Amino acid sequence: MSNIRRLILSAIGALLLATALPAQDYFQQRVNYTIKVELDDQAHTLSGDIAMEYTNQSPKPLDSLWIHLWGNAFSKPLTDFGKQMLRLGETRYYFAKDSERGAYSRLDFSANGKKATWYLQPGQPDLAVVRLNSPLQPGETLLLSTPFTLKIPDSFSRLGHVGSSYQMTQWYPKPAVLDHKGWHPMPYLNQGEFYSEFGNYDVSITLPDNYVVGATGSLQTESEQQFLNEKAAATQALIQQGFPKDTKFPASSTSKKTIRYTAENVHDFAWFADKRFHVLRDEAVLPSGKKVAAWAMFTNEEADLWTQGAFYVKRAVEFYSTHVGEYPWPQATAVQSALSAGAGMEYPMITVIGKSGSAKALDNVITHEVGHNWFYGILASNERDHAWMDEGLNSYYEYRYMETYYGQRSSMNLPGFLTQGSDYEPTELAYLFQCRRAQDQAPETHPDKLSTLNYGIGAYFKPGYAFWHLAAYLGLERFDQAMKSYYQQWKFRHPYPRDLREHLEQQTGKSLTWLFDGYLNSTKQLDYELKNVQPSGEQQGVKLKVANKGRFEPPFPVSAYQGDSLVATRWFEGFSGRQTVSFPDCQQCDRFELDAGHVTLEAWRKNNYLKSSGSLKTMEPLQLRLGGFLENSRRTTLNIMPVMGWNIYDGISPGILIHNGLVPGRKLEYQLLPEFGFNSKRISGTGRIQFNVFTRGSGSIHSIAIGLTGRRYGYETPEDLPTATGLTTAHLAYTRLVPYVRVDLKRPPNSQFYHFLQLRSIFTQQEETISMNELYVGKIVDKRAFHELSWELGDNRVMHPYSLRLVMEASLQDLADDFEFYLKTSLELRTA
Repeated sequence: MSNIRRLILSAIGALLLATALPAQDYFQQRVNYTIKVELDDQAHTLSGDIAMEYTNQSPKPLDSLWIHLWGNAFSKPLTDFGKQMLRLGETRYYFAKDSERGAYSRLDFSANGKKATWYLQPGQPDLAVVRLNSPLQPGETLLLSTPFTLKIPDSFSRLGHVGSSYQMTQWYPKPAVLDHKGWHPMPYLNQGEFYSEFGNYDVSITLPDNYVVGATGSLQTESEQQFLNEKAAATQALIQQGFPKDTKFPASSTSKKTIRYTAENVHDFAWFADKRFHVLRDEAVLPSGKKVAAWAMFTNEEADLWTQGAFYVKRAVEFYSTHVGEYPWPQATAVQSALSAGAGMEYPMITVIGKSGSAKALDNVITHEVGHNWFYGILASNERDHAWMDEGLNSYYEYRYMETYYGQRSSMNLPGFLTQGSDYEPTELAYLFQCRRAQDQAPETHPDKLSTLNYGIGAYFKPGYAFWHLAAYLGLERFDQAMKSYYQQWKFRHPYPRDLREHLEQQTGKSLTWLFDGYLNSTKQLDYELKNVQPSGEQQGVKLKVANKGRFEPPFPVSAYQGDSLVATRWFEGFSGRQTVSFPDCQQCDRFELDAGHVTLEAWRKNNYLKSSGSLKTMEPLQLRLGGFLENSRRTTLNIMPVMGWNIYDGISPGILIHNGLVPGRKLEYQLLPEFGFNSKRISGTGRIQFNVFTRGSGSIHSIAIGLTGRRYGYETPEDLPTATGLTTAHLAYTRLVPYVRVDLKRPPNSQFYHFLQLRSIFTQQEETISMNELYVGKIVDKRAFHELSWELGDNRVMHPYSLRLVMEASLQDLADDFEFYLKTSLELRTA
């Protein structure tokens, strides 16, 4: 292709990408697939042909089609996928050998049997544009076909192989979505998922006949059905006998089989093949009486955990069918296989699960991924732009499932010495850790702009808790009714956030500004405070004065107690400023708690408690607690932890760490570690106290920290020195105090860039020996003070990190009869 022609086609492609169809009534395109492929497990290639029936249901004729070639994302180091992996701190893919990468070959697109012109988007080999020979008119169907060979990459993300275990996802050419907002071509990313058109699939796969395959769709090959049934019977026998520990791959059979699957009304097709798979089968029974096959396929690696795998699939299908809407397809499968993109990944009718570590964690991740059949598979929102619509809604139902069967919202467990005394869920702590430091991001943020931690919080945890808040406020019956009608209205379609909001507001009759604009579209913090309680004089009740110290106005619950007994919980509508609310029939209540069940995402809970006198803001007096690394929302604690230190001068130094909690962080933080040195017979140790101010909004300052650090330790033990009365040993000590102010400037949250200014003073006190005529007389103390102003910026990115530091240091010392003054300026650049 000539350079001029390439430039013209690139310009056309850019115009297609930049120009969206004007807003109009809803429509969605449809694509039906016929695919025939053969796996070569020696060369790790997949070769075959694909035919796509593309129906234009838009109101405009189409001259071109955008095609996703996501297998090409693994073709060279700096594709969009490769660049993102570097931003996320992953270098394995960047330094991979060419033999470990993957890409398409033999692509040759034809439209209605005639060769079509097509090209790759410059700089994005996983995006292609096919120019049609004639415009595809509204209502017309086009047959787009091509042969292809895919060199399957090593497992760097979702598509790949580990030895002869194959994870065939995003493996075939696929048209991008065209909807009322325009075209949605998107490069493959590890962090950031997908958006595809619905259609029917007819897929035939040829491979050595000792492979076990799990796939989207219904298996049509009778011999393969019998093969799976035999495998299931053999697996049941192994459950009784015990699974072997061997995870080696058996040799591939020299004979081959062709297995065929069909699937209706799905927007993706994935399959997984492994010669080591064990197989289990169960059956879900839906509310209507419909039966759905539940399959589990797994290797020896965590076989003992997977003995309940098919049951977990069955229970998840039944749970979502009951609470959201009935599962529409004939089977659901979970496979245990290699995965380099999280703990699990969903596809229609099938999900892949990585290593889990425990039965509860396995149940948790299977349920989450099976749940994506509803929030992704059936309600097919644009995950790349609105990840929370898929992950967040699904996380809510996952939390509900886990609380139903395990009494907690997550299988995530932290070590006991960390969680002792804490009343937070780990997922809630993750959110608070970021939001209290003003480092969180709104869920309605493009996944590629989210930091790794904020992707988990913004796409999963925070929206999951936001809908937990909504369900608690509405009541489960009313919430379920609204979500079931949403499912019925939008199943097998492409809802956007506006569609969900309009539906929920119409169904509930309530404004949900607090949910969508507060929780989902912003980083505004929620913080109500109980100010005081007074008798109301009416209905034997009380009045509570409540202040909204947060930045949005969601509804909130207050619980009243008499002794240890819960008297009542009432919900109140949100407000700004201060307001007095009534709590009837509660004259004898002696304490009140705002959001006792942690059903909201209160950022600061220490102000959520009142005694009936209104004079005490915590439920218990100051408590001494061992450990206490994680905050307890109901208690003010002084946390201690015994430690043991040693250095050559102080010797063995037992001590005690005193602190006010390390996570999720607070405005005033302190840690004090006094130690006693057995050699020096002195108190040594370190300490820090810091007050934090975090800013939000459009300003350039992110945070201001005002603090003081100190340390004292032995630094020298001279030889025994003679004195007039005998021998002695002089233990010398060094003490340092550093008051400081540090101003951190704002930085992109999905980068390792940092930028700060710091002013600090360093006061030191150093003991020195005095001798006279070679006799030890005593000690003197040398005191010094230094003042430092520094400016530093840098980037701790994984490739080519750098820092630039400018320091101005000054000191003025009073040395008996003279003064010593110096001023030093230094500039340091570090690169790697």
